[in-house]
Amino acid sequence: AVPSSSYQNFDYGYKIYGAINFFNSEVDLIDLNFSNITSEDALNIVESNFNIKKNSFNNILSDAIDIDNGEGKILDCSFFNISNDAIDLSGSIVKIMNIRTNYVKDKAISSGENSILNINNLLSKNGFIGVANKDGSKVFLSNANFDKIEIPIAAYSKKNNFSESFMKANKIEITNSKSDYLVSKSEKLIINNQNKKINSTNKKILSIIYN
Repeated sequence: AVPSSSYQNFDYGYKIYGAINFFNSEVDLIDLNFSNITSEDALNIVESNFNIKKNSFNNILSDAIDIDNGEGKILDCSFFNISNDAIDLSGSIVKIMNIRTNYVKDKAISSGENSILNINNLLSKNGFIGVANKDGSKVFLSNANFDKIEIPIAAYSKKNNFSESFMKANKIEITNSKSDYLVSKSEKLIINNQNKKINSTNKKILSIIYN
């Protein structure tokens, strides 16, 4: 169940939302399986350096991985039946490689709050959003295949106190989508070396994604 908003770790002042939580740590997670988890996040990492490799996440009620103000790598991981985001990043610098997602109900990868992501080799099937970029973040995506993803790429603003986001996506293959991408005013999106024009208002994108 989702924890009460009044819950607090009184020793350190952090709210504990994940099934597994790391704060101000050096984190190495290799060859692990996270399954059948009903907490808000399966894995929550805050202000830490991390190496997440060869992990699988299956049947997660909320986010599989949630990282705030962290730096590290997410490599060779798979995600199946995730009710929210597979990977949710805020204020983080992350290298992401060899990721497989299937049946993610929200976003395969969500980047926000001035994050910097380098993503290579992403296969995403049967989901809502592929990669979402917002709020001053920079995403460099290459070698991605989106199949039966409603909106493979979305660039928009959620919080007004951040500058425009930037995303460059090369070697992108999209099949069976409702809309290949959404981009709002002031966001920069390049797909397969083509600058994408604004095709929606920010308000409409927010209503689509967060309603």
